[in-house]
Amino acid sequence: MLSLSKITVAITLSILINPSALANREHAELNRLLVELKSLERIVVIAEYSADKQRRSIFDYDQLRRDLLSIEKGIDEYINNIQRAPRLLPDINADYSR
Repeated sequence: MLSLSKITVAITLSILINPSALANREHAELNRLLVELKSLERIVVIAEYSADKQRRSIFDYDQLRRDLLSIEKGIDEYINNIQRAPRLLPDINADYSR
């Protein structure tokens, strides 16, 4: 049976021997996050369709979509290593009441 310290050493050595393994894992997880964000888009459509249009306070689904798209775009640019000059990114609104 392997002890925890031996497992830790084995993982550390594998990362040191192959540092790209960690980067590949990060990209895999970020790609998974993009898939989850696409799922959220479908949920947003369903929620908007189900919303009570007679309420005084209405949820701003368009702003939510813009924020989700901004997050998606940032992740995609990072994964695809798109180099750009430094720029100010738009703030995520996070205020969805109209």
